[in-house]
Amino acid sequence: MDWKTASSYYEARLTEALNVQRYAVNLANLPQAEIPSQLKAILLQEAEPARRQLERLKKREFRIAVVGLEKAGKSTFINAWLECDLLPAKGGRCTFTTTQIYSVENDTEQKLEVQAKTEEQFINLLKELETAKAQEDIKTIRENEISLQQVRKEGNRTFPFTRLDDIRESLKKYVADEKYAHAVLEARLYT
Repeated sequence: MDWKTASSYYEARLTEALNVQRYAVNLANLPQAEIPSQLKAILLQEAEPARRQLERLKKREFRIAVVGLEKAGKSTFINAWLECDLLPAKGGRCTFTTTQIYSVENDTEQKLEVQAKTEEQFINLLKELETAKAQEDIKTIRENEISLQQVRKEGNRTFPFTRLDDIRESLKKYVADEKYAHAVLEARLYT
C-alpha cells in the first residue's frame, strides 16, 4: 500500500473514531447516564492525540526521526528509503545539518530552504563546542571563518528546482560541506 492510500485509509479511520468519541461524549453528558466527571474528562483527553494525528494526515505530514551516532549510516538509510542518492553518504562524517524532507503534491512546489544560524546561535554553538572540548570542530570553524560568516550574512535562502539534480550541489554545500554547514541551522527539502 503506498503512502497516499495508507494516509487516506487512516484519515477515514480516525475520522470515524472521532465521530464515535463525539457521540460518546454527547451520551455521557446526558443526566440519566450518570457518568462521573473524571471519566468524561478522560474521554475528552483521549481524543486530542487522534485529532493531532488527523490534522497531520490531512496535511500529508509525517514525522520520522532517523537518529544515530556519527558515522552510523543515517544518510545512507534515508537515501535507500527514498531510492535516491539525495543526502551525502560516505565513510566519514558527512552531514552537519538537520535536514527535514517534505512531500509536495506538485513538482512546481519543489524547493530547498536553507535556514542560516543567527549570530547568537552561532556564538552558542561555539560555546557548546568549547564546553564539550570538540577541538576538531572548533579548528574547522576557525579555518572556515570567512565562508561561515558569508552564510550567516546571506541569511535564509530558497532554491526552487524541478529535478533533484538541480539542487544536489546546494544541498551538499549546506548540509555536508564543513566550510558552510556549521553556519546552517537546518535545511528543508520540499520534493
